[in-house]
Amino acid sequence: MNFEDTAQEVVPKFDKYWDALVLKKSNVGHPKTSYLKRSGSVDFLSNSTSTQHSRNRPASILMPLCKAFGGTFLFGSFLKLIQDLLTFVSPQILKLLIGFTSSQDSMWKGYAYAFLLAATAMCQTLLLSQYFYRMSLVGLRIRTALISSIYRKALRISNTARKESTVGEVVNLMSVDAQRFMDLTAYLNMLWSAPLQICLALYFLWQTLGPSVLAGLAVMIILIPVNGWVANKVKNLQIKQMKNKDERVKLMNEILSGIKVLKLYAWEPSFEQQVHKIRNKEMKVLKQAAYLNACTSFIWSCAPFLVSLVTFAVYVFIDDHNILDSEKAFVSLSLFNILRFPLSMLPMMISNMVQTGVSVKRINKFMNSEELDPNCVQHDQSEFDPVVVENGTFSWGGMQEQAVVLRNINV
Repeated sequence: MNFEDTAQEVVPKFDKYWDALVLKKSNVGHPKTSYLKRSGSVDFLSNSTSTQHSRNRPASILMPLCKAFGGTFLFGSFLKLIQDLLTFVSPQILKLLIGFTSSQDSMWKGYAYAFLLAATAMCQTLLLSQYFYRMSLVGLRIRTALISSIYRKALRISNTARKESTVGEVVNLMSVDAQRFMDLTAYLNMLWSAPLQICLALYFLWQTLGPSVLAGLAVMIILIPVNGWVANKVKNLQIKQMKNKDERVKLMNEILSGIKVLKLYAWEPSFEQQVHKIRNKEMKVLKQAAYLNACTSFIWSCAPFLVSLVTFAVYVFIDDHNILDSEKAFVSLSLFNILRFPLSMLPMMISNMVQTGVSVKRINKFMNSEELDPNCVQHDQSEFDPVVVENGTFSWGGMQEQAVVLRNINV
């Protein structure tokens, strides 16, 4: 493994931008408790500090990720742009090659067209493989940085935040939510690549078939609201599925940690029913999401065929002088095949974006949890008494919870 792909290099790079963002979002630091040597007492900072800290704006992991790994991602995006442009060179060369068969030009032109067609395909393959390689590196680095940050955050969160984040939720954040970033990275450029390919394909189709392309465009526009409705349903199901998964992992951790007591009192059937109940909920949600994704994939898989069918039909029937010769037919089919990939990728891309959006909110919520302040107590080894508390007031909870548990404690 290259050194720039190791955790030793990746994690500090992300931490640098994350810490800077947290400092920028925070008006003040954690409220501190300092030991005054002269008076021999503990001095608490004013309540205004606590009030200001509670108003801090939450930080998002997206900007630090972009700053830390955006360079490699942009280079991969540049390779993708060149590959997309070369994709539309092949139909034009094919058009010249078909035209050559019906002309009296020299044979060297035909060989040149065939060589250019092969060279273009080879260049596309090389660029696409390099693009996926760069995107895989970016995804791996993002996953590494997030897992490390979540693990170290779990060691520093306060008792109040620990009550809101279970062990199962932390495990899912590292295993599921971080993995979604890696899965999304390879296809994230389809957000701009798909519209670019669709627009270029429609432009060249307009030059070949004329206004009849608008009929195929109308078919694609009709399918967009359907895909949007399905994406919204999948998002809601994804939120339910992650809640059920967190609940199941939490229950399994409790069962494993108390397995001796569970065996002693023969509580296995009771806990088995609870686990099966949660799993049935998960299966129900996953089935609904799978049916919706299958319907979307089927619709968009049929989209290129429907677009080409409607376009050719309108082209032929709109005017008796419109004739589908071999040049128009093959070039148009080549462009429709190019159109097939972005249309088939759109539903999967939207589904991955929805799932990753849910993961971003979950990780942001956890990463903005309240932390323990290691500097809240200062140690002075020159003092005779290691710990002195005078008229101490203590509570269990965060700064938002003011319920006092102990008052006037002197130790």
